[in-house]
Amino acid sequence: MGQVGLERVLATIRQAVLDQTYVMTPHALLEMHVDRLDVVDVESALLTGTNRARVYG
Repeated sequence: MGQVGLERVLATIRQAVLDQTYVMTPHALLEMHVDRLDVVDVESALLTGTNRARVYG
């Protein structure tokens, strides 16, 4: 998936957060607990964060 595709996916996720139409899975909640994050932290990151290209090697 190219950068344009990733931006489109991120826009869809951001809209779901704004509309409150997403589901936080039990696994996600567990990982958030381990990392001492709450739903507001994740929502904030999704709404304000940027996408960085991964470097493989």
